[in-house]
Amino acid sequence: MVTTVEKQTAPWLRGRSLASWRDEFDNRGYLIFEHVLPQDQVTEIRAALAPHLARNLKGRNDFEGVKTNRVYALLAKSPVFARLVMHPLAMAFVEAELGESCLLSALLAINLQPGETVHLMPPAAKIDSALACSPPATPR
Repeated sequence: MVTTVEKQTAPWLRGRSLASWRDEFDNRGYLIFEHVLPQDQVTEIRAALAPHLARNLKGRNDFEGVKTNRVYALLAKSPVFARLVMHPLAMAFVEAELGESCLLSALLAINLQPGETVHLMPPAAKIDSALACSPPATPR
């Protein structure tokens, strides 16, 4: 039986189940979905980010990236960003990992620049257990 979530996410799942995509995420640590947003929405998001990125504020340390632009508190800057948070594909993965009562407390943009320090994240570290309310999916 196909769930409501799978019906809502079907345009991006390419005939696979959400569970199979989650298994792939657990194994690889990332997924790539193409053409998730319509071009007009991408244009709107870029326009909303442009004035903030134009300030060219860099990270404060090596972790944030001294050659990286970060724009914090996006939800307070423009309502266009709320549609990203509420996108059915994003919500399917977030709720599958954290449950339906999860709370978004931060949304930011990270604009990496050439020559930035590389930070590798192992697949098991996909959530920060010190900040998340649920235990990591895999032991560390």
